[in-house]
Order: sequence, then structure tokens, then C-alpha cells
Amino acid sequence: PAALGTLLGAVLARWLVGRLGPSPDLDPSAYRQAAVVAGGGLLAGLALLGAVAGIRARNATEKPIGRRRSRLAYVPWELVLLGGAVATYLALRRGAAVTVVQNVAQVNLLVVLFPLLFILGGSMLAVRLLTLLLPLLSRRAGRLSPAWYLATRRLTASRVAAVVLLAAAATPVAISVYAAGLTTGSSRTLDAKARLFTGATVSASTNEHLDRSAATDRAGTIVVRYNYGQLDADTPVAFLAVDPASLLRTAYWRPEFASRSFGDLLATLTGPAPGGRVPAIVVDPRHELGPTADIPLGTTTAHVAEVATASLFPGRRLPYPMIIVAASRLGPVDEHAGATYELWTNGPAAPAEAAIQAQDKLLFDTVDQAEIFRAADYLGITWTFGYLTALAGLVGLVSVGALLLYVETRQRSRIASYALGRRMGLSRATHLRSLLAELGLLLGVAYAVGVGLSRLGLGLVHGLLDVDPARPPTPLLVLPVPVLAGAAAAVVVVTVLTSLYAQRVADRTPPAEILRLGS
Repeated sequence: PAALGTLLGAVLARWLVGRLGPSPDLDPSAYRQAAVVAGGGLLAGLALLGAVAGIRARNATEKPIGRRRSRLAYVPWELVLLGGAVATYLALRRGAAVTVVQNVAQVNLLVVLFPLLFILGGSMLAVRLLTLLLPLLSRRAGRLSPAWYLATRRLTASRVAAVVLLAAAATPVAISVYAAGLTTGSSRTLDAKARLFTGATVSASTNEHLDRSAATDRAGTIVVRYNYGQLDADTPVAFLAVDPASLLRTAYWRPEFASRSFGDLLATLTGPAPGGRVPAIVVDPRHELGPTADIPLGTTTAHVAEVATASLFPGRRLPYPMIIVAASRLGPVDEHAGATYELWTNGPAAPAEAAIQAQDKLLFDTVDQAEIFRAADYLGITWTFGYLTALAGLVGLVSVGALLLYVETRQRSRIASYALGRRMGLSRATHLRSLLAELGLLLGVAYAVGVGLSRLGLGLVHGLLDVDPARPPTPLLVLPVPVLAGAAAAVVVVTVLTSLYAQRVADRTPPAEILRLGS
């Protein structure tokens, strides 16, 4: 059966790759690698099955009752997996997590290997630590309600099965949240890079003077970029003149760009002018500018004073210091200062382009998010973590099977105790609540362990997964709330359905048959 299953799995995998992509054409070496992996998996699976069967047979026929546990049971074997995860993570930090080959982002396979080792090892370690609480739970069971008493007694009576199920259930939750977190974070990061570069969703520009009009107001906001700003011969400066009111409605902003809100930041541009200078927001990570600066703009000079700072600001395109002022406070500027008029909009490009052309201005360029996305194609990332998500789904199905096996292995003793409990006044509702408590506690703890491990994994890896490191911001950590909610809903649904199934079996099975088999 194992050999036949391996063969059928290989054929199905080849068919799925051809039908679902990313391409039906495979490199010849892929077949050889797949054959080696499938063969190795078959041998490892047979060895594991043989080992488990041998141990169970020995325990059933040779192990004396009351014999002390082997010291090997106390060895934290999961530290081997965690050690491998540490080695993988260190190797990942020394290399590149993402490389771009012909404009396609490719993910280092260590990014896939690390979470598997870390999550499996972490789940086993967490379960080992949680087993230390089972004796305490057993001692306190007598103080609980009847439903919780029955649930805790069943859990503490089958510790090995319970903790194995807990580890098996925590793994798919952790892998799916990790994969979704990195995929969502990469997508949000690239979106932030694109919108920070353009200032908004779309930036249409002209080299001719652009006047504010009803059409430009409907589209978004006008930003004047002076391209030849220089603090000195060695320090170029990005100099932007903006309209604070319309910029607040249009520009892309994230709270981590500054220590204050965007509205408060822009309000400083229309506040008092220190020393008669023009109030300015300064973006200067390397501290090349002082509290005041005189920036030549053609034959005119902008005398500015810093009134606020930010780490990033919309429209940042080069790693230069940025100075942002209100256009109304700047005054006349030399027409040969190299100004580019940009119309930022969060709508489609056509209305912004039409607003520029309505003033008989020559449209110079239009930059949107799609252009930035094409510059750093991140489909490789979605493919990689899509695989991890599919793997999590498969492990989740295996975990559901493990849950049903757990219920079935306990069913005989469960029905016997249920039959005796019914004679002593135990109601069906109380028994059902005990099943919900037992399985809900197991799967709830598994969910919490899985979410905790995935959050640790995301915190370690997300900063390394930068598709386009030349453009800010750095990778964003995004928790995939839909996946978290979906996993929680799955836990609830599986708990309820499995409990109802166990209750139905208990009600339909004749107690005399179970008691006769038990005798």
C-alpha cells in the first residue's frame, strides 16, 4: 500500500503541476529530484511504521505493568529540530532571503525549511512543557463542574494521545498563519513601496507650470518637485512644495512614517515661521541638514527652518534628504529651477492626465503601482508560500484524521463510562458538554500554541524578505487576520462536529455490548 500510494502521489503531483502551473514544462532534473524525494519519503515512512509497530507490540507483550519509564522518554528530542531551525536561520541571515532573477523574485528555500523545523520543534517543546500541568489539572478536577470533571479525567487518563493530538493540531495552524503572514506582508510592503514612491496610487507629471483647478482638485493634489535642490556640492536635496489640505486627503501615509499624525505634521507647514523662514518638514535619516537651511532653487533661494521631522514621506524616490514646504509660504521661485508638477491621485490615471491636458500642458510621465510591481515581480513569493499554505491544509486534514482516531480509540472506555454515568444520573447534555470541553480545550490550546509559534517565526523572518531593498519602507509585519479568524472558526467547527459525532455514537451503541467486551 505504501509503495502504491507513493506512485499514485507522484503521478497526481505531476498532473497537478501541469494543470495548475506555474508552467507545464519541467526541467529534466526535476523528475530525478522528485523520484529521490519520493523514494526517501517511502523508506522513511516504512521505517517509522515499523518502529511504531515494534514499540507497540513490545509494550503489549513484553513490558511489565508498573515498569518505570525509560530515561530516553525524558530526553528533549525536539531540541534537535530547534537546533536545525537555529542553524537554518543563521544561514538565512548570512545569505539572501530573496533574489531577483530577470525581474522575478525568487525565495531562498531556507525560508521554507526554517518554519517547518521551528514549528515542529516548537510544538513538541510546548507540548512537553504543557504535560507538566496535567498532574495539577488532575488534582483539581474534583473542584470542577461535572462536565469539566469528566473532560479533565479523560485528558489526564490518556496523556500521550492528548499531547500528540495537540502537537498535530498546532502545526497546521502555525504553518498557515506563517505562510499567509509572509505573503500578505510582502504584498503590503511592495504596495507601500509603490505608493510611497508615487506619493499616492498614481502620479501624473508635467514639466510645465500647472495651475490648481476644479479638475485637479477632483483628481487629488498638486505637488511641485524641484529637481536641482542642493544643500552643497555633495548633498542633493529633494525639495517639495505642497498644498497641505489636499495632500492630507490624497497622499499615502502610514503611522510608522513619523512620531505624530499626518494631519498634525502638515499643520506645522502653515504655522508660525521661525525667524521669518519658511516652515519645513525634514526627512533626514543621516542628519546632513541643520535646523535651518538655504536651498538654491535656480536664481532664487528658499530659506527654510525645520518645524517637524519624519522618517519617511510620500514622494520619496531617492535616498536624499527631503524638505517639504507649503507652496503658499514659499513665495516666487525662479522658473528655471527645474520644477516638475505632479498630480497625485488615488483614482484611475485618466482623470489626472485629462486635468493636465485640459490646461494645454504636455504630459511628461505617469507612474502607478503596476509599474513598481513589474520592476520587482513577487509572484515567486506567492508561489512559495502558496505551497506552504497547501501543505498546512494537508497537515490540517491529517490532524482532523488524528482527532477522529483519538475519539475512536477512546470510544470504548468512553461509552462504558457514559453508560455507568447514565445510571447515576448523568444527562446527555452534561456528557456532550464534557466532550466539547475535552476537545475544545485540546484544540484551543493547539490553536494558541500554533499562533504563538507563527508569530515568533514571522518576527524572525519577515525583515529578511525584502523584494526591493533599494526602496523604502522596510518589510512590514502584517498579521493575517482572515487566516487567524478562519483557523479559529475551523477549530470551533471541528470541535462541535466531532463532539456531536462522539455523542451520537455513544447514544446509539448498546452499553451491554461494550460491557460484555470489557469483561
